[in-house]
Amino acid sequence: MFNGIISLFLEIFFLKYSKKNNFFFIKLHKKFFDTNIGDSLSIQGICLTLVNKYLFLFEFEFSYMTFLNISNFKKKYFNIEKSLKYFNYIGGHVIISHNNNLFLLKNIFLYFNILKIYLLCSKNFKNFIFYKNSISINGVSLTINEILIFKNYILISFNLLKFTYNFTNIKFYNIFEFINIEFDLNIFFTLSVINDTII
Repeated sequence: MFNGIISLFLEIFFLKYSKKNNFFFIKLHKKFFDTNIGDSLSIQGICLTLVNKYLFLFEFEFSYMTFLNISNFKKKYFNIEKSLKYFNYIGGHVIISHNNNLFLLKNIFLYFNILKIYLLCSKNFKNFIFYKNSISINGVSLTINEILIFKNYILISFNLLKFTYNFTNIKFYNIFEFINIEFDLNIFFTLSVINDTII
């Protein structure tokens, strides 16, 4: 489990997909020296397992289905977070890095000293979207500050601190790209059971 507070963002050194081999490497950082083979990390909001450690590189494997459902595997920089340990401080909200869907980035701009990011999604998700609810976007825990409901879609916005902007890969986002989304774990499963709809 994770809490959506990004440790740092790292450059992807190599990415390859084939029917036999699905793997990529990230440059090693001192914050992750204590990570062992078999440990889980949230990478771009996706829970992946460390399969090998080299002198300056970590190697991760991923499945074909994961590759198909991850929007940003071709990005240069990825958001990285270690998994939670018992008695750790939870600064964001509880997430498991098993993404629920992809939302479209509609806009991102500076409003006074706050960065605003707008995402577009289907009305199918209206039961999971409400004011001040937490959502993970590419592994970053953010709070919904505005909701606009249209005929066939919903527009939601988040306010970003410059700190979050500077210390995650959000600064590299492009308009109309898809973003990995995970809803708050407790709310997602509670509403899914009530509505009998697992996404």
